[in-house]
Amino acid sequence: MKKKASNPSKPLNRSQRPLSFSDRIKKTFRDQQIIDTATIVFDYYAQAFHYLHSKIYVESEGKAYRRTFWNGIPEGQYTFEPSQEYFNQYRSFLELKMKQIIEQYSVSYWLHLSRRIAPNTLGSDKRDETILVCRNIMIAAFQKYAQLLPCQGICYSKDIDETKIFKGLFQNPEFSSTLKAFRKMPNQLVLANFDDSNLLEYYELEKLCYEMWYVGSKARVIAKGADLIVSHRAVEILLDNRTNELERLIEQYDNRERMTLNVSATGTVFKQNNGPRYGEIILTELLTDRSTRYFQDEFGEQMGIRYLPGHFPNYKFAAFDIQGYLKAHMFYGAIFLQKWGVRLEFVVFVIADIALSLRHAIFEENDSSLVHDLYHRSYILMKPNQMRDQIKRNWTEVSKYMDMELLYDESEIEKAIALLSLDVTTQATIHVDSFGPLKLFIPGPRLDLIFMDFSIVGEILFNLFYGLPMLDFGDKGQLLEDALKTKESYLPTGMSKGLDGSSKQVDYSVAKGNVLILVECKAVARSFGIFGGQVAAQQHRIRNVIEKGLGDVDKKIDWFMKHKIGANYDISQFTYLVGVVISAFSEFIHSEDERYWLNDDTPRILTISEFHKLIDTDVEHTLTKNLVALS
Repeated sequence: MKKKASNPSKPLNRSQRPLSFSDRIKKTFRDQQIIDTATIVFDYYAQAFHYLHSKIYVESEGKAYRRTFWNGIPEGQYTFEPSQEYFNQYRSFLELKMKQIIEQYSVSYWLHLSRRIAPNTLGSDKRDETILVCRNIMIAAFQKYAQLLPCQGICYSKDIDETKIFKGLFQNPEFSSTLKAFRKMPNQLVLANFDDSNLLEYYELEKLCYEMWYVGSKARVIAKGADLIVSHRAVEILLDNRTNELERLIEQYDNRERMTLNVSATGTVFKQNNGPRYGEIILTELLTDRSTRYFQDEFGEQMGIRYLPGHFPNYKFAAFDIQGYLKAHMFYGAIFLQKWGVRLEFVVFVIADIALSLRHAIFEENDSSLVHDLYHRSYILMKPNQMRDQIKRNWTEVSKYMDMELLYDESEIEKAIALLSLDVTTQATIHVDSFGPLKLFIPGPRLDLIFMDFSIVGEILFNLFYGLPMLDFGDKGQLLEDALKTKESYLPTGMSKGLDGSSKQVDYSVAKGNVLILVECKAVARSFGIFGGQVAAQQHRIRNVIEKGLGDVDKKIDWFMKHKIGANYDISQFTYLVGVVISAFSEFIHSEDERYWLNDDTPRILTISEFHKLIDTDVEHTLTKNLVALS
């Protein structure tokens, strides 16, 4: 008899239930009596998970949670302030449900379990971005609410009677080949006393994470100007009265690229070249796109790793310019030290040291088992003392790699490790709904071990300056300008000097046929409030990026209209001027008023990659709005 999840609706089809690569390839080879490790990497859990999935079914969404809470809220239409209050109450409701499940086990148990189930959502929205957000919400919930000490749910295979693995499931005759292969494998982490009810607990968490994403998406719509409508009779329960204009604006924003260059939440950007190069580390990113027949990864290909058609790992490798990141953020050094009591350089060097050791093992030592672990788990286990010895041993080489002389300082390194480590104090600082700030070093399944989760290094670096005042450093705007420039600016990037003694400074300009594009750069920090749907955060970006940016560039256009020829420039040959704003982030455009658009689909506020795509087009014919005639 199949067990139901709490509040079930209808079963997931077998094709809908998320299965990892190892689950599927295990089924492919399920009749083999001996696992050929040269053909596949044996995963002890694969057949067991396949069996446990056959005993359960899971409702596809967590609407039962939604209905339970919102049925207690009177039906009606709510403006932003009461909506925000109800959203916050619902988030607290969801977090409590998460906490009640997660706190039963250790963080190492949850990390081990979650990395053996393919990334997906238990909701109707299965876009790549939604899958990534739901997984990050789950990681944040694990770090915030899980036990930090080892628990009985996970242990090493040599430390447990094999009759207790999966509650004795391997003792069943149908698992004889699995047990035979398992006994030949090295000592490894295994789930103990785990059955279908534990698997259902995990899927309950997936539903709760989806609901946390869902309430955030609703809050962001309300923050953009709609009212919330609570209808107990509606299938979705939560509706809104967005106008047709707002619907189009949201759709336009959702269809744009989110992150197109290396940037932190401070709004600080740094250049990123394609392909491995000096100053880069190798990180992992969640693999959410499985639409292609073959999995391709340039780093795996360098090692000769291939996957069978239709099979995918959970993660892929990605290069990250850690040297460029540190140099770009050095102007935050003083306030970082004041806030956290440790120098920024040491924190980034510790991350670089660990990641560079990983890169060496992959590309110099050709450690294929490590590659498999990173593709599927994205973490490694290490003894803290070994980690510290490794950091010390590599420090001089890392300093050369980072192109920065930094003397080894054990005291500073210990403080950096502490800042990056999960403990009771740091657990309290984590916000589940905005999934941060996360920690790199996680307590392991034994007191003498720690996990290092490479899948969240990018997220950690993005939010590394959380809690610091986001001052308007001049260097930050210059870095955005430098990242933007792929060729020389047509106008001087210093002062353009008029013949009457007046002058204007333009961040960047590009000549395209008879059109001169003037660029204004705005590097404004982004708060967690944007993701949480806070009106104040949304209005802050409208004021300081969109309105200020357009206001500044339009004033410059007005000036150049009156000063076509100057002491160090001449724009008299152009027919049109057009002004755009470049932001470190994709900005939501709040109005269809022509002032904000270059044509019906392209806003005047762009990311760097959007701008580069724009100037690769026939601008004179592409742009239909805000072309200012010079004559």
